[in-house]
Amino acid sequence: TDQTFNMLIGRELARTHNKKEKFVLTVPLLPGTDGRKMGKSEGNLIALTDPPNTMFIKIMDLKDDIVVDYFYLVTDLTNDKIEKISKDLKNKKIKPQEAKKILAFEIVSKLHNRALAQAVESIALGEIKTPSSQVVNTLEESKQNQANLIEQLKKQPLLIRMQIRAPKGDTTGVDYV
Repeated sequence: TDQTFNMLIGRELARTHNKKEKFVLTVPLLPGTDGRKMGKSEGNLIALTDPPNTMFIKIMDLKDDIVVDYFYLVTDLTNDKIEKISKDLKNKKIKPQEAKKILAFEIVSKLHNRALAQAVESIALGEIKTPSSQVVNTLEESKQNQANLIEQLKKQPLLIRMQIRAPKGDTTGVDYV
């Protein structure tokens, strides 16, 4: 992460001034679609609030050399499966577009559902020219579900969303949230 130094200094300040131990949790930065640091102002953002069809297309447009990073950072695939995809890409057993299709399907499935991911994939890949009313309705329902989820997430502290909690009987005074 690009904020490790700031977090470590903040940790020291908290220890010195508040007499409480603080912990720093860092995660790798997810690159933007063009491989640079992701940002709305950079125009390379895949937002959780993007409609599933937009999300699918943005993932399909990722730079080839960051696809494996996305598998590790965003999907629930096992390391073995990701390593196989990575190896197959290096050995040219699969094309980058095929890996991106798998990635896009995994991400849209995780954030929405499998049926919607299948429909969006078919539309994005040109297999369906005119979506059925059922697909259109599912897309609309997905937008509402997504808006509800975002409102719920805004109400919860980050560490609770990550299911990190103080151990039972913890009396150390360590702040977890």
